[in-house]
Amino acid sequence: GTPPNAVAMKYLTGGNAIGFGTWMAFGVPYVILLLLFMGWLVAVMYEVRSQRNATGEVLGEAHLGHAVIQGAIAVVTSTSAQMRPFVKS
Repeated sequence: GTPPNAVAMKYLTGGNAIGFGTWMAFGVPYVILLLLFMGWLVAVMYEVRSQRNATGEVLGEAHLGHAVIQGAIAVVTSTSAQMRPFVKS
């Protein structure tokens, strides 16, 4: 469907053909490593520090995540305020 697929088909036919099993054996280890890395990265970026309130109940505070969400909300709000309406009045 896309141009890279057409280019790949040109080079991966005949003697250079790659089967499904070979391709999966090549790609799956990379996917696993990248998923582990991304999980670690998200855990580091969105560090949760546990806190307790007066009753001893554990509360969680997102260290970076809350600031990112608040910043995104501010950008969307300011941008939408500057946009013209989609419907002609």
